[in-house]
Amino acid sequence: MKYGSSSFSTFLVDGVSLLAAKLQGVTHKVESITERNDGLGDTSEAHGPVDMAKASLTPTGGFFDDAVDAMHALLKAGSQAVRSLVFSVDGVTFTGGLGVLVTSYDVIAKIGTLSKANATYQVTGDIDTNGVILQNAAQTIDWTNASVDNGASSPDGGVGYLQVPAFAGLTGFVGYIESSPDNAAWSTLVTFVNVTAAPASQRIAVAGVIPQYLRFRGDVAGTGTITAFAGFSRN
Repeated sequence: MKYGSSSFSTFLVDGVSLLAAKLQGVTHKVESITERNDGLGDTSEAHGPVDMAKASLTPTGGFFDDAVDAMHALLKAGSQAVRSLVFSVDGVTFTGGLGVLVTSYDVIAKIGTLSKANATYQVTGDIDTNGVILQNAAQTIDWTNASVDNGASSPDGGVGYLQVPAFAGLTGFVGYIESSPDNAAWSTLVTFVNVTAAPASQRIAVAGVIPQYLRFRGDVAGTGTITAFAGFSRN
């Protein structure tokens, strides 16, 4: 399957959408860390893996925006800030990470053009790949989304993500990821902490067997609108 730039539907860091900055490109790289293991007498250099990986993410060419909760406000803290992020290149699956450091933030200004910015993230914790998106839209009342079929249960737990880029008028919001073995009887797999403002982000790990079917349910308090992203990545 081939995906165009319009399929890149989500890029949220701590609940702030970097797609709003009209990024020109994103590079995601996962590296296996190796150590040189040749020695005296060897005639060529050799390297072996040390069972560690490094992940990095580089968004480029975003329009510089210093509004509240926009790109500059998010990234100006630099490498001291630990962050949670999710991104999706196809609108169906996502990659997530927690313990993300902004290792560089470069503002680019040129004559005759709008100012832009590049950033580089280094993931210091685990990177969660092949997650499935369960919710990614604006809502105004309590709701339950359609279920997603994994094809089978999985034995090794997983991680639930919630990111809230917009929250207006409401007094609270609690999101739930629910699971079912048969798409009929449902139980709560993940309960996210009550959200009262945006931007907000959460990542919750779950151990044990994850049933075949998952869905997202949202409960709102008050009258207003919330935009929420939620997904689950199986281990």
